[in-house]
Amino acid sequence: MDFTELRMITVAKENSEIFHRLLQCYEAEFSKITKKIPNEDGLFPLDIQLGGSIFGLILFCKNQPIGVAAVESKTSNIYEGKEFYVVPSFRRLGVGAQFAYLLFSTYPGEWEIKQIDGATDAVRFWRKTLSLANMPLTDLKEDIFHDPYWGLVTRQRFNSTQK
Repeated sequence: MDFTELRMITVAKENSEIFHRLLQCYEAEFSKITKKIPNEDGLFPLDIQLGGSIFGLILFCKNQPIGVAAVESKTSNIYEGKEFYVVPSFRRLGVGAQFAYLLFSTYPGEWEIKQIDGATDAVRFWRKTLSLANMPLTDLKEDIFHDPYWGLVTRQRFNSTQK
């Protein structure tokens, strides 16, 4: 895939519907693990709301939205990845790793990402992606952590640098 065609933009009022539609796909995919069901309107409840310290990003390939991420900025250089999703037809092409690269190099600092219990594909993706030689990060640590909301999660912590 030609990664020069990928671009990441911040969610704003004019593109927030794109973000929320793709986040619905993310919630549907994880519903087997989270046991969430859609409401009467067919929408899944979301665990995050943009605003305050939480911002969203959309990944585009040409003009097609193909992924989203939600990040909490705890301070000016401490971040927690809250959500990360790539449309299934763009997976296993290196798109997710490139999206992660763009995210971590655009927002250098201390990072924490978590995968809920049962999300074995997500754990595998993050382990592989974070170990790539070109990933702009140092001091990678992984543990099993008790998250107050999700219970036991696999957690990775690291420092990212601008490249």
